[in-house]
Amino acid sequence: MLPRMIDIARAKLPGGVVGEYQIARAKDEKEVMATVPGSSGQTDHSKLSSFLNGLTVADVPDTFKAEFERFYGKNLPAGRLVLDVLEEDDARSFPRKPESGG
Repeated sequence: MLPRMIDIARAKLPGGVVGEYQIARAKDEKEVMATVPGSSGQTDHSKLSSFLNGLTVADVPDTFKAEFERFYGKNLPAGRLVLDVLEEDDARSFPRKPESGG
């Protein structure tokens, strides 16, 4: 997920193109952590990592569900991990170039 966020940050630099990436608006890590269930607003990277690694399609909030389905499809299994969906999307959007042998 970090590489994706770095790409988004680079795209926001002058001359960059963000495209359809959605970027969360938060003042700091504490504000982000306040949205993680069970975190009590504490900045605990292991809890955030565990939460993100376990996030499934069924967990996508209703307020984002229509947009998520527009980007990634409506027929994804409910138990499918969101990070797997994002990685597949990245692979389709940014195919690896063959390495030159020279």
